[in-house]
Amino acid sequence: MEGLQLGHLYDADLGGRSADSKPSKDRMLWEEEAESWIERFRSSPDAVAAFLEETQREGNAERLGQMLPLLAEKVDAPKQIRTACHRLLNDVSSRVARKAAGEAIALLAMKASDEATRLRWQKFAVLLNMLEEPQFHLVKPVLAVFDWLIEQCVQMAKVADSSEDPNVFGWYYGQIAFEKAIKHTNGWIRVWAVQKAANLPAVLFQKDTKFVFEQLLPALNGIDNFWRMIEKSELERFLSDFNSFVQNVVDNMHPDGKALFYRSLLHSLTDSWSPIPLYFISSVLSKLGHLAVFEEEDFPKIRSAVSGALKIQQLPLKYETVANLIRMFLKTTRWTDDSVWFLPELLSSLDYRIASDLLSNDIGEATSSLGKTSLDNVVKIGLKLLHIGEASRILSFGVVARALLDEKEDLKKKATEMFASGDEMFVALALLGDLGKRNRIESLELGFLDESTSVAFMASYVESCRTNPVHRNLFDPIVRPILGYSKDVVATLISVLDRPEPLDSGFECFINNSFYVTASFLDEAEQDELLGQRRCYILQRVTKSLSAAVSPESRSLFFSHLRLYDLLATTETPEADAAGLCKLCVDETDRTRDWDSIRVLFSVIGRTINMQVPDIDEQVDILFTLEGVVSEFQKSIHYLPAIGAYFGVLFKSEARNSEKAVSTFLKFMEGASLNTSIAGLLAELVEKHYATLSPDWVRPVVELAKFGPIPRHDMKTISAAFEMAFANSSIAKHYSSALDRAHLSAKMCRMIGISVAQRMCKEMGVEFQKRFLDESLSCAEEIDKSQSRSFGLSMPHRVKTRVSQLLILLEVFLPEETNDQFYEFLFNCLLDSCQQYSITLIAEWMLVKMFVDNDAIYKKFLNSVGVMAKKRTGSVASWLNVVMHVTRVRATEKDVGLFFATVFPWCSAQNFTIRCTAIAALKVVYEQFRSQKWCKNFAFIESLVNFDSEPAGNSKRIVGDLTSDFYFAHFNPVRDYCLQAVLETVPEKTGMPEDELIEPQVIRLGGRLSLTRPLHQEDTAMSDATSIVYSALAKSSCSAPDMHSDKELSEEFVDRDLLSMQRKINVKNGRKIEKTDGKKSLIVVATLIDKCANLGGLARTSEIFGVDKMVVANEAVTQSQDFKALSMSAENWLCIESVNKLDLESYLLRLREAGYKIVAAEQTNDSVPLEVYSFPEKACILLGDEKEGVPTKLLRLVDQTVEISQIGKTRSLNVHVSASLFIHTYAQQHLIE
Repeated sequence: MEGLQLGHLYDADLGGRSADSKPSKDRMLWEEEAESWIERFRSSPDAVAAFLEETQREGNAERLGQMLPLLAEKVDAPKQIRTACHRLLNDVSSRVARKAAGEAIALLAMKASDEATRLRWQKFAVLLNMLEEPQFHLVKPVLAVFDWLIEQCVQMAKVADSSEDPNVFGWYYGQIAFEKAIKHTNGWIRVWAVQKAANLPAVLFQKDTKFVFEQLLPALNGIDNFWRMIEKSELERFLSDFNSFVQNVVDNMHPDGKALFYRSLLHSLTDSWSPIPLYFISSVLSKLGHLAVFEEEDFPKIRSAVSGALKIQQLPLKYETVANLIRMFLKTTRWTDDSVWFLPELLSSLDYRIASDLLSNDIGEATSSLGKTSLDNVVKIGLKLLHIGEASRILSFGVVARALLDEKEDLKKKATEMFASGDEMFVALALLGDLGKRNRIESLELGFLDESTSVAFMASYVESCRTNPVHRNLFDPIVRPILGYSKDVVATLISVLDRPEPLDSGFECFINNSFYVTASFLDEAEQDELLGQRRCYILQRVTKSLSAAVSPESRSLFFSHLRLYDLLATTETPEADAAGLCKLCVDETDRTRDWDSIRVLFSVIGRTINMQVPDIDEQVDILFTLEGVVSEFQKSIHYLPAIGAYFGVLFKSEARNSEKAVSTFLKFMEGASLNTSIAGLLAELVEKHYATLSPDWVRPVVELAKFGPIPRHDMKTISAAFEMAFANSSIAKHYSSALDRAHLSAKMCRMIGISVAQRMCKEMGVEFQKRFLDESLSCAEEIDKSQSRSFGLSMPHRVKTRVSQLLILLEVFLPEETNDQFYEFLFNCLLDSCQQYSITLIAEWMLVKMFVDNDAIYKKFLNSVGVMAKKRTGSVASWLNVVMHVTRVRATEKDVGLFFATVFPWCSAQNFTIRCTAIAALKVVYEQFRSQKWCKNFAFIESLVNFDSEPAGNSKRIVGDLTSDFYFAHFNPVRDYCLQAVLETVPEKTGMPEDELIEPQVIRLGGRLSLTRPLHQEDTAMSDATSIVYSALAKSSCSAPDMHSDKELSEEFVDRDLLSMQRKINVKNGRKIEKTDGKKSLIVVATLIDKCANLGGLARTSEIFGVDKMVVANEAVTQSQDFKALSMSAENWLCIESVNKLDLESYLLRLREAGYKIVAAEQTNDSVPLEVYSFPEKACILLGDEKEGVPTKLLRLVDQTVEISQIGKTRSLNVHVSASLFIHTYAQQHLIE
């Protein structure tokens, strides 16, 4: 076995020992097995199949994989060896096996007959090896090689059918590199690979699309890649690229291949998908072209795919995802006269109105080639659906049927005749669904039918419901969606309620509930128009029934009466005084868990609590009880409505200003950080009731104004999905409420909070004004105590920016006696070195607004520059900014003269930033007023601003940047004072992310109460100006690295230096090492070290610099996650031995007997500086523990103590760092040439 060698880039001994040291028994067995495989590969063409079969067995891949470089070197069977390499390159269980396979490919490349082939395979081997490295900075430089790889694969795909020939370098190998990149440990490498894959040429997939379904689509089934695209603002481009990619792949396929591709796509959609990724993918698939490939046999899987989309919780996203999938299936299914009736089942997954709006045109297009059908046939199909209990499909059945009917002209007449024909009336109603759509008032969401048709239907329907309970159950799924909330429906129901004769209890419940649902849409005036005096009569009857005891048999009727009471009772109706009803409803909340019933109970309690329970303490007890009811809905879809119902009671009660009410509100606001929709809901309720609140509510309002968690990755992804969904006008129309737009809820909360604060300050007196100032300043002071406040986009930075925005929008309402308090706060903001520009610029803006009309405070500020310079030199720049803006706004000769006189001396300041700011301020002010005659009095300024003798330099560049920046060139503190400037423009230009900006859409929705001009004036240039100086964030960087490949990466770098890069990564394999012949050896003894992280880092250093053995107290430490996090798999290549602390003394003695010199990393009286110490060839470095160092009893065994010379004041280095310096010094002296 003496001649066994694996090549200059690969160590045969992966255990970390020297290849020339005495082999162990296991090593000898491995070498014998390797020789056996060498012989089999030489003699049998079937050897590769047997070899691969063996690797499939558990634990064999790593052991056998290490033989591949040996086989590549010893055996002339490149095709067989490459086949084995290809298999092991995909082995996820063993990094060692993968690296060995890559090494074998490199060794085979060296045997290639021509230079081009050799370099091609070597580049590929190096690329694979690089992709095994976890560090981003090591992988990024070779990403440009993927362009070369794609080019090579495309060339080969065009010239030969070599899709799975292991000897041909094509996509057969290229997809391995892409798979490694897509599954890389670094997320930014992964997303780069996914985006790159979405632009692969279609020619690579003409015969094999496994990569798409086994690698690319699974990589998109999670939010990780999507949030990273969002972070880079590349999501929209990716979706467009992916759509083009899929369409191009399909277009370049053989017809049989197209059908197989779509069925594979359908199969992948039946897998378990994450909700938001499924939405994004569905948006891509919905845009694919027409290609009829699916048949009736595919319907079960289509049904399964749509069912998966129904698991999405957010309704707008759920319905658009379902619509997208149905749109794709409409275009890719071969519809027949029979199979087309599968569509109602799919459409029933959607809200009827959304299905009609989103898909009517697509259905018409998909069914245009089918023959028309008769009304009789359609009615039979509709009745069949009713009779088999599929009433929920009737409306979607009508959407499909209307596209197929050949009798549309007479449809209304014939359908109206069917109203008197029992079940046929519902089929007729479904068929008439769209007839009145164009004439209805869209904004009111009225029914789809005209008045006469609605009246005719309701007359027949109500009469049939008297005796047919089944028909009653069809009101919600069929009748109400078609008829909507028209007055005709309400009038028909009133006519029944108004009759004196007693009604069957079931029929009465139906009429009561139907009336409640439809009349709730009408306002009080419209109700009065329809009800007239009948309101009192109906209310008297209802109130009387509510005074009776509730039994299990009468519960349904009780709640139907309670709903009518809730709808009809007003403060002007004495009939509404149902004694004891409030407490009865409170008691019922303990016996009812149905949300619809709980909702009406809460509503009635809110109506009656002040009248029937006037005591505040009792009201507080009721609120406590109701809060417990709300908590029971916490994990259901009704939690948000339950919170709204609860606070509806709270704000109507006289206990709304109690300590309990305020504390409860604040408690729910804390929970809103996990569900921002709660904050949006609470803000809307405060907006509605603010005029009834006491000064104790100032703090909650401030909490609203500064609300907003740092968005998690999943929230960023959901927000991006909502933005896409609401770009669809149909979705935006059907979900017009602010609460439906969950992605805007945090911003809506802030906008409403600011607006309410302004209203309270304006309308509710000085006490509120002072409380708002005190609470805002208190918040700011609390934030300033945070250790992370100086970090850009930290939570303290975000919150203080929001508080600053609130203050500048309240500043105009603050009483004059608060000026000194406010000024001191702003002045201290300028002195604080930790402030980000988003805070500092707003503080400067507030000072400018204060000084424009207040000479006394302005004079005080002008005279404070000396104090500012002493406390923080950099604050003088802010002083210059403020004085500049005050001068530009006042625009008088006196102010300009004062400005030049006070600012000019700072042009010679020693501080570079202040000097440049002063010059820039002088230039801007002089340019503004140079046309004024009196400006000639300041000619000495002109020579300064026109000075241009220096051709270049930092100062010239900085001054130029300042004078062209938005803050100097275009910002006007008075003209630009508006909500948009404060909440969007300035934050955006000072580096704040999109989630912190309140855009015009939110200002319009949430700023209804605001007293500040909402948007920029049309002629302002501020919003369009660039931000050169102020857009940087201190101590912060974008989490998304620059992933663009270096376009100037030369061919010389790719061809020559990639191999050098491999030598830097494969240190043991690739570095030039002096032959040791067993005479040179380094052992690192780390038994005394306890921390796993230190040991992991030490193992990594030891492996990189050729340490023969690392000794630890317990080898089990290598399984620790803390160890592995720093070792980067070094334990797989390094010999690690266990010696416990009790045996360490005897172990060191044995090393001395074996010829090793013991060197301790320790400071003693006779220790030698590391920089002058010469290590012996056989050395053992003894490391002490993290706190006490090397114990005295072990120092007596040491041959030499060595210390690291120090310059700074810190007492010692980390033990891992110290050891690394020792190990590297040894390697320099003995191992590295």
